[in-house]
Amino acid sequence: MWECTKEHYGLTASTGLAAVGSIPVDKVKLGHPVVLGAGDKTNLISHYGLKFFPRARLPGKSPVAQLAKATFGTIRIFGIIGRAMPFTAVGLAIFDAVSIGICAYEMRHGK
Repeated sequence: MWECTKEHYGLTASTGLAAVGSIPVDKVKLGHPVVLGAGDKTNLISHYGLKFFPRARLPGKSPVAQLAKATFGTIRIFGIIGRAMPFTAVGLAIFDAVSIGICAYEMRHGK
């Protein structure tokens, strides 16, 4: 199983990056104001997106922007990515577990 894990993570370090980018951090510690009605946490993806690309937004009245606003509560591109990342990290973790399990099964049964 160790060989399968080493082989798998040699190719997909994206799970770890997605997980780290999804960790909630206090907005105040990062220097962001806490707006009335908003949460007091953000994640690093949203933080660095706002820091380096503050104007990266979907076009205001477009159908995509309306869908993003309804689904994620924002039209900021990195805000959307940051809010979707925990779900992506879970999906990648499930993929990793299944992939490693299949590899271990095949090694054990000589396939």
